[in-house]
This record gives sequence, C-alpha cells and structure tokens, in this order.
Amino acid sequence: MKCINEEQMQRYLDNESGQLEVEEIRKHLVQCRSCSTSFTEHNERRVKVKRSLGLLITQQPHIPEFKVPVRTIQLKGVIIKYILPLVAAAGLLLLFILDPFDKAEKLPPNELYLQSFISADFDANKPVAEYPLIITIIAPDGSVSQTIIN
Repeated sequence: MKCINEEQMQRYLDNESGQLEVEEIRKHLVQCRSCSTSFTEHNERRVKVKRSLGLLITQQPHIPEFKVPVRTIQLKGVIIKYILPLVAAAGLLLLFILDPFDKAEKLPPNELYLQSFISADFDANKPVAEYPLIITIIAPDGSVSQTIIN
C-alpha cells in the first residue's frame, strides 16, 4: 500500500473507515515509519483539541424532558355541542307524545271553543282591504255558519 494521505488519516481517527481500509491502514502504520509519525502527531492534536473543548464546556446545559400533553375532554364544549341538543330533542318528542294535537276532544260537552285559522293567497299588488274576510262558525251541536265581510 502507498502512504496514507490526510483524508484517509482523518477518516481512520474519526472511526469512519470501512473494515477493509482499517486493516490496510494498521498494517501500513506498522511498516511505514513516516506514516506512523504522522499518525501519532494527528492523534495527539486530536486529543489536545478534545481536551481544550472539554475545558470550555464546564457545565452541560439542562434540557428538560419533553412531555406529550394529555388531551382532556372539555366538558363545557361537550355539553353545548352534544348533550344540550339531545335534551332539547327529547323534550320536544315528549311534548308531542304526551300532549295530543287535537285539543277539541278534551273539551267538555256544550262548551264553546274558539279556533282561528287563516288561509289565503294574496296578490302583493292588491291592497289587503280589498280581500273579503270569511268567518266560519261551528256550533257545539255541529251546525256550521259562514259570514263573508267585504
């Protein structure tokens, strides 16, 4: 093997050489006095630099441990988003089940019951006063009377 160049020497000192290259360099250092001297100088320089850097760093900075935040359910948001609409829907459902639509059946006989109902198609260009008012009266005995007011 020919003599070791600076790049190979640095890779060897930094433990970045492959297994085959390490064996060749070791064999060459045993045989070649100039490469062995150069290797000793590079290694001493490397040790001095590491020692100097070690003196500069007197205290290692404290790096706190990273903690993954635990996700908590916000109860207020859950109540507003899910529970409140469910309670409202259940209340409406109970209202319709327990309170029948036809209140006329609940009236005692011979009682008067007033119910108003408005049904009409209006023309927006015509005044409301020009439409007739139709009043339908249903008596408790079932008789129907109708009055039209113009």
